[in-house]
Amino acid sequence: MIYLNNAATSWPKPEEVLVQVNRHICDLPVTPYRSALHNSGLPDDVRKQTADFFHVHSADSVIFVPSATFALNAVLYGLLNAGDHIITTALEHNSLLRPLKTLEREKNIILDIAPCSSTGFVHPGDIQKLVKNSTRLIAASHASNVTGRVQEIQAFARIAHNSGAYFLCDASQSAGSIFIDMQNDGMDILVFAGHKNLFGLQGIGVYCLSENCRPRPFISGGTGIKSDLPEQPPERPIIYEAGTQNTAGIVSLQAGMEFLKRKGQNLLLSKNTLFKETAAKMKSIPGVTVYCEQDTGLHETVLSFNIEKLPCDQTGIMLERSFDIIVRSGLHCAPLIHKYLNAPRGTVRASFSVFNTESDAAALINAVQNITDSIK
Repeated sequence: MIYLNNAATSWPKPEEVLVQVNRHICDLPVTPYRSALHNSGLPDDVRKQTADFFHVHSADSVIFVPSATFALNAVLYGLLNAGDHIITTALEHNSLLRPLKTLEREKNIILDIAPCSSTGFVHPGDIQKLVKNSTRLIAASHASNVTGRVQEIQAFARIAHNSGAYFLCDASQSAGSIFIDMQNDGMDILVFAGHKNLFGLQGIGVYCLSENCRPRPFISGGTGIKSDLPEQPPERPIIYEAGTQNTAGIVSLQAGMEFLKRKGQNLLLSKNTLFKETAAKMKSIPGVTVYCEQDTGLHETVLSFNIEKLPCDQTGIMLERSFDIIVRSGLHCAPLIHKYLNAPRGTVRASFSVFNTESDAAALINAVQNITDSIK
């Protein structure tokens, strides 16, 4: 079986991730902060490592949550008020779009959506055109989960700050694969998932806040310390972290970051080369449309395509049943971008990991060639 659905969840995980998670699961189960007898350093050691990895100004501003979707909801509901103006883009995943649309209906926020090109690039000028005096937040993906196109996030941040707004970057698709410096990139809020290019388990998400960005807590509850207080303790990170944490997920994130620090640079270079070569070969197959522009700008290794006269879902089924290749087909939870791709019913998406090989890529190209030949 060839797995090419890493934009959804990376697989396989590095051996050290599996070893560390297994060791943690077999260890004494203690909730952080709640035992005087057994303190593994979790989650604060991992918090510091995460802050170092992404250049966050303070480890206390690294918040562990169940998913990137949870993180986005926490920030949006904690930051926005009636009448606030928000700018987002046509690239976005439903994890951002849906809470914004809900807030538009329930809290009367004002939402504008910047368009994108036919390859998934959002021009900063199109965001600038939408800025108003009431603009409170600009929220955008670092990289499209459909075309892989990396955006000019520093330009987005400048536009936000020049208008007195915050900049939120959803790096779920890029974290671990593309270098991120939260402070230098001008991010007020950085959100990402642990289970993609960081090789963690499903069920671990992170959001990081700049010093001046202080959303209201999204949830409240048990913290294990300061239990005499009637409300959530006001200090970061505990003000944003209530309830039992996914410590196995936190350990997996730690192990994934350590793996990338040791081996990531060379592996990522090989992955990018493999992607570019595969995209070029896919473009050369008659009857195949490829939705990426690998020669212009930075790209995450996401290859979306369609075969002429064949619905994307059918292509995905054929790849799996006839060639044992796992891809993703459909709208990829990012419905708006497909209008700009002229692919309203979706695409087939093959997404690469550092563990994919040249033989995996060759098998994909051969399979697509065989499918196109069979429908001529």
